[in-house]
Amino acid sequence: SPLLFLLLFPSPPLPTLLWRVGQLQQALEERGVEAALLYGDVYRSGDITYLSNICIYWNEAILAVPARGAPALLTKLSKRVQTWMRASSNLDDLRSGPNLAKLCGAWLEGAGASGPVGLVERSWWPGPLARAVTEELAGHEIVDLGGVVRTVREHPDEGELALLREGAGLSARSVAET
Repeated sequence: SPLLFLLLFPSPPLPTLLWRVGQLQQALEERGVEAALLYGDVYRSGDITYLSNICIYWNEAILAVPARGAPALLTKLSKRVQTWMRASSNLDDLRSGPNLAKLCGAWLEGAGASGPVGLVERSWWPGPLARAVTEELAGHEIVDLGGVVRTVREHPDEGELALLREGAGLSARSVAET
C-alpha cells in the first residue's frame, strides 16, 4: 500500500535536498540565470519532488529556485496543506493563489530579481501557462533550461541506489508471491 511504502522509505535527509538545490543553483550561476522555475502537476512532478520532497499529485505548482537563497513553492493548493508540506520538505516559503503566473511575478519581485529567468524543461509546460508566465515576467529574458535537473537525477547517489534496490526487492517478492 502507499502508506506502507511511505513508512518503509523515509524522505531524503535535509542535507541531501539542500545539496540537490545547490547543484541547480550552481548550474544557474554558470548560465547567468537569476532563477529557475520548475512546473509540476499530477503527471509530472519528479523534478520538484527530487529538489523538495513534495509530490504534486493532485494539482499543479511551480518550484521557484533562485541562483542564491531558498526555493519557494508557488501553488494553487489551499493554505491548509502548507503545514505538512513544510514538515515533509526543505521548503519554508509556500505561496498559494489562483494564478501561478502572478505568483511567479510576485515572487521574483520580492526576490529583487531583474535578470534572466529559466524555465526547466519548457517543452513540458502547458502552453497557456508558459505564455502567461512569459507575459507576467515581461521585463525578464526567459530561457529554456532544458533538462538541467534531470541530468543530475540520472546519477543517483548511494542513498537513492539503496532505495531503488529495496524497491526492486519488494517488487520481486510481491511478484513471486502471486
